[in-house]
Amino acid sequence: MAKIIEKYFTEYSYYIYATLVAGDFICLDYRNSVKEPIVCVWNHEESSDLNPVTYFVSNNFEEFLKTLTV
Repeated sequence: MAKIIEKYFTEYSYYIYATLVAGDFICLDYRNSVKEPIVCVWNHEESSDLNPVTYFVSNNFEEFLKTLTV
């Protein structure tokens, strides 16, 4: 897992924040903004080593936290 995190952060500017039940990851995507990354889901089944497939979740981490319920 540590190698996956290191690879996707350094090569693709994603920071893996959490692992989902099915093996996908919630990520912070720093490609467009270093100060305010978007939140996305990295799909492990559709992604390959050189082509990560992600789906938009929210515009920033604060917005993402507001969508969570207890």
